[in-house]
Amino acid sequence: MSFYESFRSEKKNLLCPSELLVENSNDYLRNYMFGLFKKKKKEKKAPQLLDINGEPLNEGDRVEVLRYDLGECTLTLEGLHYYYESASGEKVSYAKMIDASTEQQKVRRIS
Repeated sequence: MSFYESFRSEKKNLLCPSELLVENSNDYLRNYMFGLFKKKKKEKKAPQLLDINGEPLNEGDRVEVLRYDLGECTLTLEGLHYYYESASGEKVSYAKMIDASTEQQKVRRIS
């Protein structure tokens, strides 16, 4: 055992910062550097819906549905999916109400 190795083992607290970095380089890279380049998880949220006039729709809004002869319905949210629920209890997904040309909903909000 060389003088340096014996000194180092006895005086571990007296190591210079560069030696500490070399000793702990794997931990440093694993905990700090690789954490910087991870993909951040996107928070899932419900889509923003617009009626035929371009007004935003929210959960609980009363709307007049222009398809499927549903009449007046209430916009409900289950999980991250919207449904139009008629007074008779029939539910229709918001995806079936999308207008292909404008990508807005084929509904009109009742004020």
